[in-house]
Amino acid sequence: MRLLSIGRWLLIAVLAAVLAAPVLLTALTAQHTLEVTGGSMAPTYQRGDLVIIDPARIAEIGAGDVVTVRRTDGVLYTHRVTSISPNGVITTRGDANPVADTPTVTRADIAGVVTIHVPQPWAGMVTASQSLPGRISLALVLSGLIFLPTAQRTWTQQTSPTSRKGVRHT
Repeated sequence: MRLLSIGRWLLIAVLAAVLAAPVLLTALTAQHTLEVTGGSMAPTYQRGDLVIIDPARIAEIGAGDVVTVRRTDGVLYTHRVTSISPNGVITTRGDANPVADTPTVTRADIAGVVTIHVPQPWAGMVTASQSLPGRISLALVLSGLIFLPTAQRTWTQQTSPTSRKGVRHT
């Protein structure tokens, strides 16, 4: 019984932390949460995963870093930096793409550097928690886990003088 209670509270704590951490991180810092919508970064990132980007780290970009680029039409995409020329031209490529991206970009085109990756299924829960219906649903699930009764079993002694065996009551 006690083990079930500890397990339930541990599950609640893990779910709450997974749901709250990305939301709090982005609310308290300049970082942003983005959903992966394409397959160009597979197998590193899958569709539906979340990445958290940090705009403050743009000055520290190097080859191998994963960055989110803002195209001239405002669309964002996340790819890996393959090289940086001495004059500051940055070449990127999706991990699943056979060739580098064209056109190349500069630091001014970069929205941020990926700092955290949240894979599925956790990403789905985080995404759901960012809408009102999702928050309500997740609050109901967590409340259900908290208030769900556990079966309590007690052992008592029979009062019959002929039997002294313990009887289990459920």
